[in-house]
Amino acid sequence: MKQSHMWLLLVLVGSLCLPKSSFGTEPQAFVDATHTGYHKILLGCPDLIWPGSNWSNLNFLLFSHREKKAWLIGADFDQPKVLLASEFALPAQGLSYSFGEIESKTTVFLATDIYQGMDISASRTFRLGVHELFHRVFQKNWVKPSKSRWPEYPLEWKPRYLRRMLFDSLKAALLSNQSMYPAIFWYQRWRIEFPEELSRATDGYEGSARYIDLQAATLSRLTCAATKDEVKADYLKYFAYLSFDTDMDLDLEGYYLGSLGLFMLDLRDGTKNWTKQLPLGKTPLELLLNGYAHPGIADNDELAREYREKIEARNLEVEKVIGPEIDLFKSKDALRIAIPASWKQPDFYNTEQSYLVRELKNLEFSPLAASHSFSSQTGSITLSKGKALFIGESPALSPCPDHSLDFFLLAKAAVKSEGAIYSCDPSSGVSCNFIGSPRLRDGVTWICPR
Repeated sequence: MKQSHMWLLLVLVGSLCLPKSSFGTEPQAFVDATHTGYHKILLGCPDLIWPGSNWSNLNFLLFSHREKKAWLIGADFDQPKVLLASEFALPAQGLSYSFGEIESKTTVFLATDIYQGMDISASRTFRLGVHELFHRVFQKNWVKPSKSRWPEYPLEWKPRYLRRMLFDSLKAALLSNQSMYPAIFWYQRWRIEFPEELSRATDGYEGSARYIDLQAATLSRLTCAATKDEVKADYLKYFAYLSFDTDMDLDLEGYYLGSLGLFMLDLRDGTKNWTKQLPLGKTPLELLLNGYAHPGIADNDELAREYREKIEARNLEVEKVIGPEIDLFKSKDALRIAIPASWKQPDFYNTEQSYLVRELKNLEFSPLAASHSFSSQTGSITLSKGKALFIGESPALSPCPDHSLDFFLLAKAAVKSEGAIYSCDPSSGVSCNFIGSPRLRDGVTWICPR
């Protein structure tokens, strides 16, 4: 998942709806908000979050390397349990969340230091913990998007435009009591013209988790006894500030459209019967907008032109990076260097610039987030920031038996000597020297660092 970008963007927007007193960047503010939300809402009225959900066997652990301590929040503790770094190994820095087990309970680990200096809601960590635990525990057996969630390159402008028109129509129906027919029209156009996106959209999987974390935060600010009108008023503040922009992709759209669709479903059907259909693969939009599409709604030519120009410009930018890599991929003279699992570090590659490349049989491509150097018993390698990292799908592309991940890089071979010493041409973004016998697959030379 794209951890930092999506969460920061959506939570900052949601933060606009909150009173200033609920803001804070110090760890204790996050701890207090998470503790209150957990005991007040997750334990007090879990069925209002998701029918049949049980949160009492789940823990939240917030931690701060600056303060050298962690706070354990769970059903077994009336107050957060303080764990000192001298007594407890704090989770690694870098990720906003991770998972583990404490006292035989699934625990979500939530970083607080990464928000230092930000004007951000203290409920940030509570929402993130609810969101990710919902994925890990309650959505375990759900039907998930069938393909990679990364945008397909070359990018297409029209589906992004249609989804924008859909979102704007839904928002108008909610905030201004306008007709639902335009939303139905734009949904049906997108579904018919781009059916392949239906199986990749995250409207159900991510949209429901976003709805859940919003519901939890809203009730935490109110009470379990909040009326439907009180909850609606709080949601309207959130969605009033929420808007699409031309940089959004199919994956990120699902958080917005899915949560908005679920909230509108909940207003229409407070029994939450739709919660039984989502795990089977139904989406909020499918359930909400399954109706007659009123013909004759005109396109927004100015907005369509804006999307077309922006997407064309992005394709040119991506082409500068991926074009040479596509040429290398097709070359039998190029080296493919498998990436051992031990090389993959937090934020190893930049998920905000990741793509699924149709021309390369839907291989995933992502630029390295920073430069890296590695040494092993078989040689050494230096990788430049921005160098393309490829991620294959099963069956495994790599013939390297000791590599658990299908991550690989492409490089130009500079030297192939009789002593089986392989060097990389630095112009390809990789400097390397490897000793040993390479492996061949389909006429392509693979290096398998150990």
